[in-house]
Amino acid sequence: MEHEKMSYSESLRYLAKKYGVEIKEDKQSDESKAALSEREGLYILMNFAKDYYQTQLLTNEEGMSIGLSYFRERGFNDRTINKFELGYALNGWENFSEEAIAKGYNKELLEKTGLIVKKEEGTEKELL
Repeated sequence: MEHEKMSYSESLRYLAKKYGVEIKEDKQSDESKAALSEREGLYILMNFAKDYYQTQLLTNEEGMSIGLSYFRERGFNDRTINKFELGYALNGWENFSEEAIAKGYNKELLEKTGLIVKKEEGTEKELL
């Protein structure tokens, strides 16, 4: 999906065609298409969050000095960190949400994933 820049369903169709596998598809209602589209959006957003936190761990000064040094102290090597896709959340509630919104991600989807929640005053806070 990432290599070819395709959605999940596009990737399945591409691979099925490439290997000669027939896919039988039922007609989808507008409601089921919307649900599928939302699921794909949530998947893309969760993938963005994973990449964001990994980047913070591996390239941000705070992430490297606190997060990476913590993992090293615990005996984690680069292979383990990459295999389990570990990351680091910077101090501050708004870092991830501001970055996601600046990249064009929908605030409602952010809330739906559980990555941020609305406080009673109406401001967001990230959940980690």
